[in-house]
Amino acid sequence: MKRKSILILTALFAICSLTACSENESGNGNSSIISNNSNSGAADSPNDNSSSEDKSKDESSNPEEQPAEKTVGVYGETEIPDISCGDAKTEGKATINGENEALKASLDSMVFEKVTYGDYTVKLVGDKVRTDKANFPGSIYAQNLRVEVEKNGKNIEGSGKYSDTATYTSQYLTEYRLFEDKIGSYLDVYELEQPVIAMRYFYDDDAERTVTKTVEFAVIKDDKLYSDFSADSKAGTGVNINPDNSGEDLSKMLIVNTEDNTCRLSVFAADEFTLTDKTTLTDADAGIKYTFNFTDFPQAQLYSTEKIG
Repeated sequence: MKRKSILILTALFAICSLTACSENESGNGNSSIISNNSNSGAADSPNDNSSSEDKSKDESSNPEEQPAEKTVGVYGETEIPDISCGDAKTEGKATINGENEALKASLDSMVFEKVTYGDYTVKLVGDKVRTDKANFPGSIYAQNLRVEVEKNGKNIEGSGKYSDTATYTSQYLTEYRLFEDKIGSYLDVYELEQPVIAMRYFYDDDAERTVTKTVEFAVIKDDKLYSDFSADSKAGTGVNINPDNSGEDLSKMLIVNTEDNTCRLSVFAADEFTLTDKTTLTDADAGIKYTFNFTDFPQAQLYSTEKIG
């Protein structure tokens, strides 16, 4: 009887050990970095015990159930599908509740810009890319506009996503709008105490707008990419959502801050910033200084902005 009990306990211990291993292998940890999934496909489950023969049978008998390989294009080399969505009121952008079927024909992903910095290649990437040449010539629409950083042929951990709140969320839109004549001007990398990536965004340059350009920043540290920062913005240097705008007029959605506060986006004007020192960038055209604090990195409030001159 005692021997039988020992055998049962041994078997239970073995089962618990296998279960714990399985759970540890399939977990993602507690990293605060946003995982990069632009080129991810459907991976085999670590708990999938089916044989290769069974998988082959499944794949051959149900080919329509297999995930299609994603197409990653390069701007200037890959043709972009021309799909009409949205209207003048939404600047041609698709709404959250509409055009879903039409957007399925968009290009899976596209690299719009590449900037080399030491061992890193910094890329501007968008998903579900399309144009609407008949109604909005010179515009390109994309979802999930972001920065990816590659080293030794592989993307490092993290993704610098462009702010979606100011871009479309408050208007129930799902796309960013890029301008063909601005491609090549969206990204810059600066050698501060940590490499800093300037992520620029452009809006229609019309008389009705008070904000036509915004910038936010991402940082490379220890082969990881950090983003989603805010700034301690002095009056006239930051960008807020206009509380008096109902969301019906996109041109009045953003305003320059009239008092000191915390902003996700900052004002800029120059095509390139000046590296003042290891913690400071200067926009001579806008008369703005961006001062970075890496002491307690990665704190949410990464930098401060103020007028100069």
